[in-house]
Amino acid sequence: MRIALLNPNTTEAMTDAMATVARAVLPPDVGVAPFTAPRGPEAIEGYEEQAVAAATVCEMMRLHPGFDAYLIACFGDPGLYPARELTRAPVVGIGQAAYHAACVLGRRFAVLTTLARGIGTIEDRLIAYGLLDRCAAIRPTGVPVLGHGSGGEGLSRLCHEACRAVEENGADTIVLACGSMAGEAEAVAEAAAVPVVDGMVVGALQAYSLARAGLWTSKRGAFALPEAVGYRNMPVAYHGT
Repeated sequence: MRIALLNPNTTEAMTDAMATVARAVLPPDVGVAPFTAPRGPEAIEGYEEQAVAAATVCEMMRLHPGFDAYLIACFGDPGLYPARELTRAPVVGIGQAAYHAACVLGRRFAVLTTLARGIGTIEDRLIAYGLLDRCAAIRPTGVPVLGHGSGGEGLSRLCHEACRAVEENGADTIVLACGSMAGEAEAVAEAAAVPVVDGMVVGALQAYSLARAGLWTSKRGAFALPEAVGYRNMPVAYHGT
């Protein structure tokens, strides 16, 4: 089985770190092929970067066909629904996967994000997924995307905000809302004494389990292949494959 890991930002070090986390939890015979966005922002914090990233995800899907599953390795799940139009293979977003796992493990979860400006994009996704009422709080660490993933202040702030979410907001589960936080769930869980969901871990396992079960993205209704609409000034017409 081959899973494509799509990082919609252009930071290759983050791609490598997320791929390492995914490989660690998947069976050894599963190949993880990591791809970094060919253009765009180095980190995705707000609406503008999300919009650019969504288009880039579609481009990456067309550049890398034929995988058994695809994993969009950005917590905002940019381009998730369009990507599902472009393939029969399962397409998993680490954000949606993390939310669903949190709902299984507890009644109300808190989301730990990077900067306060990203709260709106998280709320929008929770509304789209029908899960806003399950969210006890969205708490920013004040540390940007590229400041997480190497311990230090980023991890310290995650632990601090996780404890506050449990004590002040009544959260019984924590969701880490950034791919750069991959691999830090264990330390945060030890600090807060509640389950902490790493979207990279559960997303990789969900992509694997769906493909292993022989399931596919439905081509009836919303995720049917795109119509044969012409595109101008683009290297590939996005007609679906």
